[in-house]
Amino acid sequence: MVKTQHFVVASAGIVFCGLAVAFCTRLADKIDGAANRDLQTDKARFRVIRARYVHGADLSFSIDNPIAEWGRQALDRFGIHLRGSRRLRPFSRGVPIHAIELLCEETLANEDLSGVDAQCITESGQIVHLTAWITQHCASGRIYFIFYYADNTINQLHMMGWADSDVTNFCPKRLCILRKSDHHELSNLELSR
Repeated sequence: MVKTQHFVVASAGIVFCGLAVAFCTRLADKIDGAANRDLQTDKARFRVIRARYVHGADLSFSIDNPIAEWGRQALDRFGIHLRGSRRLRPFSRGVPIHAIELLCEETLANEDLSGVDAQCITESGQIVHLTAWITQHCASGRIYFIFYYADNTINQLHMMGWADSDVTNFCPKRLCILRKSDHHELSNLELSR
């Protein structure tokens, strides 16, 4: 009798946590400033969920919504393991990185940003071309585009032809996605921090 009551209470708790995670996931998507923006290229279409700038060593990114990951981690502590991702760590530990994360929802599976150029506009108005990026498809139908530079390459961007002037303080404010063929602006997103 006691075991049955514990099972019912535990089951109710699991259902409640699952519903709370699902509700908070949708709520967080709607609150984010870049939510409900579309990014359309010649070959693909995405709904932008989040665009933000991050800097530091040991960067990790939420493959799923952070609230959903938190819910899975909380349930993991109780021995309840749900399917789903935990964290994406694409860079070497201890290496300072400047990254712009663009989290999107795919409209069709396995699309990417081929055929586009990306650049950011810093707070001082400099234009910096983003030449290195990582694409990460998530099981939830989301896709990450992470544009990045290592901290030690920032002062060399102008010399390499990737910035219109010397970059002394790399602090991106906006992300611009341009069509490669004619440099038509496809999207201009304000970056959160």
